[in-house]
Amino acid sequence: MVERHKRSRDRVKEKRRKKRASKRRGDFKYLLLLFLVLFLVWFGYKIVKSDFFTLAKITIQGNKHLSKKELVKMANLKMGSNLFTLNSQKAIDNIKSNNWVEQAGLQKRYFSGEVVIKVNERVPLGLINSSQKEDTLYLVDYDGYIIEEVKDIEEYELPTILEFDSIKLSQGERISNNSFNNMVKCLKSLDPFIRKQIQEITIESVDTLRLYTGDGVEILYGKAEDMQKKNYVLLRILKGEDSGKIIFIDLRSITNPVVKKLGEE
Repeated sequence: MVERHKRSRDRVKEKRRKKRASKRRGDFKYLLLLFLVLFLVWFGYKIVKSDFFTLAKITIQGNKHLSKKELVKMANLKMGSNLFTLNSQKAIDNIKSNNWVEQAGLQKRYFSGEVVIKVNERVPLGLINSSQKEDTLYLVDYDGYIIEEVKDIEEYELPTILEFDSIKLSQGERISNNSFNNMVKCLKSLDPFIRKQIQEITIESVDTLRLYTGDGVEILYGKAEDMQKKNYVLLRILKGEDSGKIIFIDLRSITNPVVKKLGEE
C-alpha cells in the first residue's frame, strides 16, 4: 500500500515537472519571437533611415516629345530621398496626368540607388479642328485622344484634318465618331509612300473621306473597305508615268476607279 502511494505521488510530481518544463519552453519561444519582431522593426527602421538606399540617379526611357527634365519634374522625385519610402504609384500617376503620356512605369534599383522611369508617349496622327472653333487646331492621336492645342503648326509635319463637325474639342478628351474612325483605318492601311504625301484630310462623312497630297492630288477614298485593293490601285496610279498630271482619283468603286488629269473635264 505504501509503495503504491509513493508511485502515485511520483507520477504526480513527474506530470508537474513536465508541465513546468513545457511552460518554460513556451515562454522561451514567446520571448524569442518577440526578440525577432523587435529586431526586424529595428532593422527596418535603420534601413529606412540609412543613407545607403538613397536616390542617386534617375533614368528616363521611351520619351521622344517630353524631355527628361520635364518627366523628372512631373514625377516630383527628390535626389537623396530614401528608396523604401519613395511613393512609386504617386510618381506614376503624376507622370500619366500629362496628355502626352499613354503609359508609365517605375522601377527601383535599391543597391545602385537608381530609379528607372519608362514611358510610352502617344503617337500624333494629325492636326484637327472642328466647326465649333475653326481657328484652333488640336493634336490628335490614332485613338482619337486630343493631346494638346497647337500653337505653331510648323512644328509638326502632320496632315491637317478639316471639316470635322463634332462636339467641342478639348484637351484630354477622346473623339468617338464614325467618320474619324473610318479615317484612322484608312491611314493605318496606307503604304508609307502614300501616307507621307498626305497633307490635308476632310471627313465630312464616312462616304466622302478625302485625302489631299502635297502635289495637289485629291483622293476620294470613301469607306475604309477593300483597303488592300484600293491601296494597291492607288499606289500604282501615284507611281505611274502620268502621276505628275493627275489631279483627282476616285476609289469608291474599286472595279472602276476614276482618274482625272490636268486639262480634262
